[in-house]
Amino acid sequence: MKTVYEWSFQHMDSDGDITDHEFADSLAEYPARVRQLWDGGECDYANCASHELELWRNTWEDYGDWSDLLDRSYALVEEGALPMHTDDGSIVPKRFHREFMNWAKQ
Repeated sequence: MKTVYEWSFQHMDSDGDITDHEFADSLAEYPARVRQLWDGGECDYANCASHELELWRNTWEDYGDWSDLLDRSYALVEEGALPMHTDDGSIVPKRFHREFMNWAKQ
């Protein structure tokens, strides 16, 4: 079993439905366009009214085989902060808090 974390930058329409995801293993991998959106820039996607940043926690039986995904939980960045726990109560490792804080203050 293996647990893997990844960031998800989500684009949402005016109803709050997710229209697209952009995934990255680290926040530094995101293109400058994502950073501009995070800082309040205009979204250039059709039907894009807002966006969210989440940290996904995926637990795999056999990493890399989608059929072996055992569990997925999320930590949604709200009010400029990454929560201490995912939605299922799993602890968010401190390295992701440091990564987010460094990225957010750039």
